[in-house]
Amino acid sequence: MSTVHRQPAAAPTCEVPAPSLPLRVARGGREKDAREGSTMLDIEAARDQLRASADAIQSIVSRMTDEEAAYKPSPERWSVHEVLCHLLHEETLDFRRRLDLTLHHPEMEWPGIDPEATVREETHTLSWRDTLTAFLAARVESLEWLGSVSQPNLEQAHTHPRFGAMAAATLLHSWVGHDLLHLRQILRLSWDQLTERAQPHTTMYAGDW
Repeated sequence: MSTVHRQPAAAPTCEVPAPSLPLRVARGGREKDAREGSTMLDIEAARDQLRASADAIQSIVSRMTDEEAAYKPSPERWSVHEVLCHLLHEETLDFRRRLDLTLHHPEMEWPGIDPEATVREETHTLSWRDTLTAFLAARVESLEWLGSVSQPNLEQAHTHPRFGAMAAATLLHSWVGHDLLHLRQILRLSWDQLTERAQPHTTMYAGDW
């Protein structure tokens, strides 16, 4: 693989304003779950997790080159740029919106989404740097919104035509889990690039993936 010439990261030019608050905002006191012994995430615990995963994504991706962000091991796999487009889509049109509806208007039908089509469109609309900036700005808005939710009933459920009854708690845990799944995907893309660059040598001394 050809040598990658790194250049200093350009300042984001995304029309979406950069986060006005740091992702590592001060943590308020966390209320204990009313059910003794429960390990279910509450809103504040979920905020902590979502804040931490956004920090991790930013730390790993922001130092990439254009070539690294566009790298695809095979045509059917997403690049880091495409993963970022998907994260932005899910942040603005899926998890926050649907959790809000489930908590406050569970009877309302959820607006439709098409994640695959959105990734195809936005990959050609926003650069990967602008997409990262937009995702981080949207995440700050989500953290602020979650912090404003007062005494949520996480057992409140929306009846989905495909999945059946979905409690707010399911959406909240899935939101946190979604970050982790795509953080793993980003790390795997970095690992695949590293093993290619190591040739004719290997990464065997690091251990198996």
